[in-house]
Amino acid sequence: MTGTDRVTGIKLADGREAPADLVVVAIGIRPETDLARAAGLEVNRGIVVGDNLCTSDPDIFAIGECAEHRGQVVGLVAPIWDMARVCAHHLAGGGTLAYSPQATATRLNTTGPVGVDTKSMSDDTQICGCNGVCKSAIVDVIKAKNLSTYDEVKAHTKASASCGTCAPLVRQLLADTLGIEVAGPAIPTVCKCTDHTHEDVRAQIIKQGLKTQDAVRSAMAWKNADGCASCRPALNYYLLCAWPGEYADDNQSRFVNERVHANIQKDGTYSVIPRLWGGTAKPAELAVIAAVAEDYNVKEVKITGGQRLGIYGIRKQDLPAVWGRLSEAGLVSGHAYAKGLRTVKTCVGLEWCRFGTQDSTTLGRRLEQMTWGNWSPHKFKMGISGCPRNCAEASIKDLGVVCVDCGFKILIGGNGGIELRGTDKLCHVATEDEVLEYCAAFMQLYREEARYLGRTAPG
Repeated sequence: MTGTDRVTGIKLADGREAPADLVVVAIGIRPETDLARAAGLEVNRGIVVGDNLCTSDPDIFAIGECAEHRGQVVGLVAPIWDMARVCAHHLAGGGTLAYSPQATATRLNTTGPVGVDTKSMSDDTQICGCNGVCKSAIVDVIKAKNLSTYDEVKAHTKASASCGTCAPLVRQLLADTLGIEVAGPAIPTVCKCTDHTHEDVRAQIIKQGLKTQDAVRSAMAWKNADGCASCRPALNYYLLCAWPGEYADDNQSRFVNERVHANIQKDGTYSVIPRLWGGTAKPAELAVIAAVAEDYNVKEVKITGGQRLGIYGIRKQDLPAVWGRLSEAGLVSGHAYAKGLRTVKTCVGLEWCRFGTQDSTTLGRRLEQMTWGNWSPHKFKMGISGCPRNCAEASIKDLGVVCVDCGFKILIGGNGGIELRGTDKLCHVATEDEVLEYCAAFMQLYREEARYLGRTAPG
């Protein structure tokens, strides 16, 4: 650490320095065992338990961070849930389940999975959640094709080729398989074109007043002067976020779906999904969607998981005319392809439901009309539930709101994708206006601080 009266930064082993106002040292957990010792239970590092989670006293069970099972203490949620299931089974009179710890990776958006011994993992352990790649698939390809670099493994297996969070695990598997050390950056760089991290690039764009992609690549000594398919979209976003109104969006740095305002499908046709505010529609809007579907002989119109109507089977050459028809009726893009707000899912709330506590539908429309069209590092989904029954699934959204009698509970950081994650509670507020204020602040923080394609949910 650097500084005299207070910390001003940190200096890494490789000579790099980073400014810092606060240094947090994560050194693990220390079980609280005083009560167990006083009760005469067997205690080592934690309270010693068997496979049934029973302590040395047959009438006392222990689970979680205080429990020591086969010499190991855990501090992660996933194994503690497994412990709870086994313990509940035995408390209910069962006698068959046994707790068996599984190899578990902790998802940390800054450094990736940590603290995992890949050698002890079973062959069917999933390494890459985005692309469904297990340990044996990676090891088998390394051996069969004589792979020797991380990039080769990624190219042949697709492991870590999406969100990249599992990259440290992939490198460790390669090292274990080859019996050598495989170096990798502690913090991911933007791409192969540069040794700079996402944080470096965002900081220098502001510090140096860089307002074009060429200026960024020149000032930061990009190895490839033209960039690549990975860094161009990232730079385009960072510049848009840093200099709104000054930087001109580079359409060619966007993915094809964003350029044509539609999602390409497996047969080469496209889906068009207009925005229906808060999942509601007027009869005239439904009529024009039906007319477009008939006139262009689409294959299917489907209600999507985000409470929209998707028009499937549109030919690429028909997209401008289709959007022209929809626009004339006042319909805008639902951005089902965008790195930005996708949907605000709502339930019917107080207006119709006998359990509703607040007008969740109107609140959802207000939130969507406030935030749509804002580009963000990745897709962003919201859910607004009118009561704790949570019909809009607010607790697995990037931002969710659960309405209660005394106000609104705001939740963040959830996803219902490949790896299910429940939200964390941000705060409780009393009014709709406060919901909008906190939502705007949280979304803007995400826009300004997150890495491009960084999201709780991979992919």
